Amino acid sequence: MSRILRSTDLRSALRSRQRGFLLNPYRFGGAVDYHALVLALGPRAYYKLDETSGSTANDASGNARHGTIGPRCQINQAPLLADSGKSYAFKGGANTGNALTIPSSVGDLNAFSSWTMLSWVTSTLVSGYENVFCADLAGSYYPAYQCTIETSGAIYIALRSSNVAAVAYSISVASTAVNNGSRHLLAFRRDASPATPRYSIWLDTTERASGSSAVAPFALAGGMNAVIGSSYNLGSNNTNSMSGKADGVAFFNSYVTDAQLLALYAAAP
Repeated sequence: MSRILRSTDLRSALRSRQRGFLLNPYRFGGAVDYHALVLALGPRAYYKLDETSGSTANDASGNARHGTIGPRCQINQAPLLADSGKSYAFKGGANTGNALTIPSSVGDLNAFSSWTMLSWVTSTLVSGYENVFCADLAGSYYPAYQCTIETSGAIYIALRSSNVAAVAYSISVASTAVNNGSRHLLAFRRDASPATPRYSIWLDTTERASGSSAVAPFALAGGMNAVIGSSYNLGSNNTNSMSGKADGVAFFNSYVTDAQLLALYAAAP
């Protein structure tokens, strides 16, 4: 049974956040409340993906940065997080239209020095690659950023500093089990506190790859779109939409630390 959060709870969470990790997570009936942990970290947007109808993906952060559900989405699916209600599945392969389009105020990573994107995912990819997060121009194959899962289980993030073919910076981790159909926590991060910003890929309980670069994804201008689960409307020849599910998608204009990600993983229902 839920209880009302007291001011002491909020102060405790804020003190823990300032120290870089959560020492006093919210507890309801003795169990850690996962969604309260996410909200305590101050997400820029938080999509629980529990809609059962309609065309709007509601932002649970309180910031009203709602997303638009496209024809690649299959809403009202069994959840990956047991208490989140529902999840979204995606139509992998050559399906036209978008998956989940989010406002550029959320997906324009150029606007933030540090950031984190995370999602619970399942993947059953058997060929090619699939986009978990992507930001690109309609009809363009040159995304500002592209966070993908490969057939081999590799996880890859590529950044472009302008809308051209050449990737300016990328990191990857090879041969994970992320596409085994099981639930995984996947996060992509940029930490701007070092002299040269540090990028990293997190899977479940471990940082799996990292690297340093001053490159930042180019700013999203008119016609640019941030998308979860596919590229933006590249037509029927686009084969890189997700083949699995997503749940509990969150964007932060801050670096979510290892300890905070571990706390989220441990609290996931």
